Amino acid sequence: MVATVKVFKKTSPNGKLTVYLGKRDFVDHQDSVDPIEGVVVVDGEYLKNRKVFGQVITSIRYGRERDEVMGLQFCKEMVLISEQIAPDSKTKSNLSPLQEKLLKKLGSDAHAFTFQLPTTAPTSVVLQENSNDQPMGIEYDLRAFVGENQDDRGHKRSSVSLAIRKVQYAPSLRSQKQPSTLVSKGFTFSSGKLNMEVTLDKELYYHNEPVGVNILVTNNSKKTVKNIQVSILQNVEITIVNSHFSKRVSHLESHVSVQSNSLFFFNGSSNRRHHKSLSQGGARGDRTAFSRFQMGHTFGKMGIYYCDFNILKNRYLYIFYRLL
Repeated sequence: MVATVKVFKKTSPNGKLTVYLGKRDFVDHQDSVDPIEGVVVVDGEYLKNRKVFGQVITSIRYGRERDEVMGLQFCKEMVLISEQIAPDSKTKSNLSPLQEKLLKKLGSDAHAFTFQLPTTAPTSVVLQENSNDQPMGIEYDLRAFVGENQDDRGHKRSSVSLAIRKVQYAPSLRSQKQPSTLVSKGFTFSSGKLNMEVTLDKELYYHNEPVGVNILVTNNSKKTVKNIQVSILQNVEITIVNSHFSKRVSHLESHVSVQSNSLFFFNGSSNRRHHKSLSQGGARGDRTAFSRFQMGHTFGKMGIYYCDFNILKNRYLYIFYRLL
């Protein structure tokens, strides 16, 4: 039985430089990040006295490209890693099995490299306003080029750029906690209060999982509740430009009537999804809703999910409940 291994390969336009990667998604485990391990093959006669450098660059786009006029740019780039790959500046140790096989197969022109992303770097995310605009967000590129030094930009014909992702998965341990909140609404010209208790079936949700909601309404006022709506909102805050986006991810509505001095119990779930913030597409271009990400013990603001429960009558009663 022959085991097959998937390898990503990209060659420069002049065919002199080739980069091999075993994967393009690198998981952030909070205390460490999967290393970027690959192999570069360069033509020795073409290299001469020059060197091959590798860089990991993150691009932050916070505006549309079509709005960039008169030198104004809405994109910033940061070089997170920049190292010399060939000629080998130091002896490579602790090579992965894939690197060892590639070095053995590709010959003396092959050079292994290993880059380590910092744990403080943000995860890949795309803000897709509509299909016609270029998406905003955070993207990563692995670049290899031939040059005299690290500051040499190199020619496009002798450089290779591959899109990679820094991703984060939800913890494997599922909490048994059921989030719950209780709110009361009083009325100026009416005695009594309208009480609502909302409980979720669990604390953590994965993609494509239904969100179960239990709502207990106690109407001690003289008003009548005519409608109940349950919505999940995805709120995204971009601090670099002080912008805020909100998108209704899912919505559920129940036409019920809760009379004065009565109780009502509502149970429902919804998994209809319309997302604004997405995880950056991988090699297959697949994208999912961007989840809340965690850096150490501090939660990031981008991609936070909220649940918005509305009790409709003549006016609105809003309750925002944090899911994750």
